Amino acid sequence: MVFQSLPVRLRAWSSLQRQWKDPPKIHSAKRRIYAICLIMASMALVVTTFLSQTDVRIFQLNLIVNSFGVILSLIALLLLWRWHLWMRIIEVLIVTGIFSYTILWDAMYLRFNLLPNREFVITYQPVFLLGAVILSLMVPQRALLPLLSVPFFTHVVLSRLLLSHFIWGEVHSARLITELSTLITLIPLTLIGEYQRAVILAEQAAQSIHKLAETDSLTGILNRRGLMSQFGQEFAVVALLDIDHFKSINDTYGHEQGDAVLQGVGEYLHGWASADLSSHQSVQVGRWGGEEFLVLLRQCPAEGIAVWAERLRAGLERLCPSGLAITVSIGVAVKLSEESVTQTLRRVDKLMYQAKFGGRNRVAVAGGVSQQSALEVTQ
Repeated sequence: MVFQSLPVRLRAWSSLQRQWKDPPKIHSAKRRIYAICLIMASMALVVTTFLSQTDVRIFQLNLIVNSFGVILSLIALLLLWRWHLWMRIIEVLIVTGIFSYTILWDAMYLRFNLLPNREFVITYQPVFLLGAVILSLMVPQRALLPLLSVPFFTHVVLSRLLLSHFIWGEVHSARLITELSTLITLIPLTLIGEYQRAVILAEQAAQSIHKLAETDSLTGILNRRGLMSQFGQEFAVVALLDIDHFKSINDTYGHEQGDAVLQGVGEYLHGWASADLSSHQSVQVGRWGGEEFLVLLRQCPAEGIAVWAERLRAGLERLCPSGLAITVSIGVAVKLSEESVTQTLRRVDKLMYQAKFGGRNRVAVAGGVSQQSALEVTQ
């Protein structure tokens, strides 16, 4: 319970209020980036461990700290690979550990009043950049530069305090070059967050536009265009239903009540597709036009299409949207392998009109299966 509630507590505490759960694509990409960063950091720690030091205390401390860092990196890699929910905590630990590592060595050299060798200065500075990369993936762009400035300038101040005690030499030159390189790298790095934000917003806008273009604004289910886009996939059964005497509903009760009836039918079909059949076969429902609705099944229902269509008709008869009793006429057919989508739709349309001319409130199924046989099977 403690570990499960920790991400929630950290999110509530964070002043950045960044979304705690990343989208799947970003989550997967970040896992790969962090794995590479951890491997690179481990390699840098191994290299710096065996660099010659001027003081035995520094060498011993270097060996202990770097060994501990490599172990933590391996643990983080394991958690990152096996338990995806730990990624946010790993992010925080990696960034904190990297920045603490750089500042720790600044403080240690200042404490012992010792100059590090030039190779050590050059090799451990890129570790700071790894922390900056990970931080850029964690926080919004507007917060990145202020957050990076804190460890960077702490590092610069401690370095200046140490170097001021010694005459200018190779270590001073190496420190100056690495700090300038780091600063030059950090400035464009702050733009990565803005790029990420722009990409995410563009994807969200494209998804919203695509959804609006393929969604019926009145009923909230697919419109004709959305249904047409589904025809590119394989489907087995097509059902076209039409609300009986819908014009009379508009003429008698007004178009507002007519819209309420359409909304009620749309909501029912959406619930039918989600709750009744989603666990067995893929179902798509949409408004084909006017008072006509189309249902697509990826595979034939186990109970048979006649019984399935009759249950759908009976359910809509019991619906009574906005207090009005309605009935529907349904034409349903199995798509034949040799016919096109257009031919199937024409066949289903004729079956729907056959149900209309047969007295309405009934199902017409291709292949001569009548409503009466469907009712008998249902009973």
